[in-house]
Amino acid sequence: MLAIGQAEQRFNNGFRLEGGAWLYSAYFNALHRFAADGQPLRYQRSHGAYALLEGPLLKSGSDDERGLSGWLRVGLADPIVQDISAYIGGGVVYTGLIDSRAQDQTGIAINHAILDRPDLPDPNAARKSSETTFELSYRYIAKDWLAVQPDAQFVVHPDGDPRLGTAFVVGVRFSITLTKNLAAKIKS
Repeated sequence: MLAIGQAEQRFNNGFRLEGGAWLYSAYFNALHRFAADGQPLRYQRSHGAYALLEGPLLKSGSDDERGLSGWLRVGLADPIVQDISAYIGGGVVYTGLIDSRAQDQTGIAINHAILDRPDLPDPNAARKSSETTFELSYRYIAKDWLAVQPDAQFVVHPDGDPRLGTAFVVGVRFSITLTKNLAAKIKS
């Protein structure tokens, strides 16, 4: 069973605060605890907590949609059974950076995860490592029903492995929203 409890508070200034906790009742192998035969111990435990704060930072003129917004997210998980035991990330998004593209969004983010790596040299000792990602994206609103978002990421120590160098990852996300205009195109 996966149980999640979450609370959210929205403020008049446009900020949103969210926090929650989760618990998973299945059995998991321990990352750093072993039985006499060398097999990982199994625990019926996996839990964590998270929080998010996001909202507007700077408005651009009288337009409520244009401007700079930001977010900060933190999370903790059970280090006995979870590979990622802590996370912190934050970023900013500017809507309407280009005058003729009022709904487009430009984003910059930094994410940092603490990982437990049992496969590194000493499997009997907890081994903390980290992965840090720097991200840049641009969300282009092509139609009222289509958004295209190219994304570039620099990942320092992918998978928390200090033996690996920095990875460069490029991707594109397509978002299709069923709007009246799209429905009319499909219907015709």
